[in-house]
Amino acid sequence: MGQSFNSRQSSRHADRPLIDSRSIRFATRGSLLAIAISCVLNVSTQAAARDKPDAGARWQTYTTAGSQAYSRGDFAEAEKQFRMALDQSEQLSPQDMRRVEGMQNLAEVYMSVYNPDGAQDLFNDAYNLIQTLRPEDPQVVSSLLNLGDAYFADKNYGQAEEFYKRAVAMAEKIEPGSEELAGALNDQGNLYYAEEKYDAALPLYQRSLAIRQDIKPDSPKVADSLNNLALLRMETGQSDEAEKLFKQSLALREKASGATGQSVADSLENLAALYKQTGKTAEAEQLLTRALTIEQQAQPASATAVAGVLCQLCSLYRTTGQTDMLKGLYAQLETLMHSNITAASPKAADCLAQLAQAYASNKDYDKAESLYQEILEARQKAYGPSDPSVVFTTQELADLYKMQKKAYIAPVHSRRGPGMVPLIQPGSSQANIAPSAM
Repeated sequence: MGQSFNSRQSSRHADRPLIDSRSIRFATRGSLLAIAISCVLNVSTQAAARDKPDAGARWQTYTTAGSQAYSRGDFAEAEKQFRMALDQSEQLSPQDMRRVEGMQNLAEVYMSVYNPDGAQDLFNDAYNLIQTLRPEDPQVVSSLLNLGDAYFADKNYGQAEEFYKRAVAMAEKIEPGSEELAGALNDQGNLYYAEEKYDAALPLYQRSLAIRQDIKPDSPKVADSLNNLALLRMETGQSDEAEKLFKQSLALREKASGATGQSVADSLENLAALYKQTGKTAEAEQLLTRALTIEQQAQPASATAVAGVLCQLCSLYRTTGQTDMLKGLYAQLETLMHSNITAASPKAADCLAQLAQAYASNKDYDKAESLYQEILEARQKAYGPSDPSVVFTTQELADLYKMQKKAYIAPVHSRRGPGMVPLIQPGSSQANIAPSAM
């Protein structure tokens, strides 16, 4: 990703299907560098002439570096680079849209590290600036959707719904029948999906799909809409219809990006989740193995995506009792947990928490204690000390010490932090998912 994007990824936890939304792997609205470059090209000659010397060039350098760091999952470096880009944008003309892109890019980093409060402020500033400069530009729609996303991540569904509805209304006004409208309908559907208001989500997904099919029947966006409809059918127990839709989505993605595209891996994981749910474990294993190969061979490889597939394979092997297959997968996950890749480390930790619980159940207390401590460190680093997963891991350690009659460690008491990743307790087969944004 090297362009101003709206990543809109969902949190991908073990034991749940992927959704092309809200992660760099939610389907993105655009990639960081591409939009950033488009903004550079859209700056008027007169505005550019007012820039302070070299500010535009430095903005581009920092934006490109931030985009590259984001695509690696190195969010600390991405934040650093985007902050410097935002500083440079302040030296540009007040009418320069690179100021907006700087705000949005930094906000996307905050979304990815579970800080929706910080993202809300930046997205709001970007929206106000766009509305002032270009009140009926499609970017106004995108800005409203960004704000909806930030409140969605904060579990403030009422506020999120307000922004999504405003985005739909604005898109209806300025570009009826457009991708902007299709995306806004899709995102409002995602909100209702998350709230399990499936009857409300269905017509929004269907209308979004119809618009996209009218624009280009074989586009990747059509594949995204088919994927989301499939997830909805899966949740409502319509397995046959879900399978048909997943396969249609997979075929379009293979056509668009080839058999080894990362969007193809997402489809394989979703279809595998359906097969696991319906007892077709051999087919699920085959699809997950193929997805893992795609993610491991991707250039650049996404450690976060690799961790996600490994977790799904672990879940499948636990379900089928193939414990001999787990050792190697857990070893790979431990390596990722110890890595400096911000997104991959907690994802691996979420999966390894189940291994720690297994150690405790088997009275292998030393291994359980060591692994819980490593998981706690990874989660604290990624989410902060008040995240529910940190509280839960602390409690697990306390329970373990009680069993060993060691000193009790009181768990941290905290409110549920805004936008924190939904906690997956060890051994759980459930996790929250959110369909593809845009």
